[in-house]
Amino acid sequence: GDSTDWKSFKLEEDAKVTINIWWDDPKAVGATIELRDMDAKSLVKLNHKGGQQQEKLGPTKLKEGTYFLRIQAGSGASVYSYEISTGSDDSGGGVPDL
Repeated sequence: GDSTDWKSFKLEEDAKVTINIWWDDPKAVGATIELRDMDAKSLVKLNHKGGQQQEKLGPTKLKEGTYFLRIQAGSGASVYSYEISTGSDDSGGGVPDL
């Protein structure tokens, strides 16, 4: 099967974005999580550390627009869940349109 998942989200306004990911079997997978903009430019990248159950990408300041999250397994496999949260510079936030 395909070892790469793509997720997209849209921001209606500039925001700080934090992406949390949880691995069901964190020792069984080697993965890279990458945030890209509409032009496919890589903005932030995280290499999964084996055994780490929960990891965080960000917070990253983003302009309004559409963004893409690439989750790619280099080895092994694991079910995962993720959450994208937004906030202005000083306040807690909401959730973007998915």
